[in-house]
Amino acid sequence: LDRPVRELITRPVACLTFMRLFALVSFPAPARVRRAIVGSRRLSRATFGSYVSDAVLDREEARNTLAAETGQLSILPALWKNRHYWREFSDQAQDIGANVLFVVGTRDPMSTEADTRAMAAMVPGAKIAVLKGIGHAAPLEASGAIADYVREALG
Repeated sequence: LDRPVRELITRPVACLTFMRLFALVSFPAPARVRRAIVGSRRLSRATFGSYVSDAVLDREEARNTLAAETGQLSILPALWKNRHYWREFSDQAQDIGANVLFVVGTRDPMSTEADTRAMAAMVPGAKIAVLKGIGHAAPLEASGAIADYVREALG
């Protein structure tokens, strides 16, 4: 949300999706509510379903990890600062000399494939890996694929 008013006008669904995620990850929920969400695939889908794939929602351990990373007010300042990533990134992207691989899921409403391609185009020699059916929590949703990409990059 680099320019929230403009984005609300030009990309209302995306803007509201960002705002919903900000609320989801930064506002505390009582432990009882968290346990109910983690314990129920249906409640998990209602809470997180538009952000992650079935790979997370199908496993209680993954739902627990996802829930553990949300509901912390300390996250809000980082999200607020991160909303300006395009300006900062575009100012520094040409100076990146390392090999860069962007990984994006086709179901990620926050970092879309189009946004990822735009970022990659700013970095000399950057590559893109697209994970079909994966949402915003790729390390939880496709840990094997992410590990393969890291091994390949280090190898």
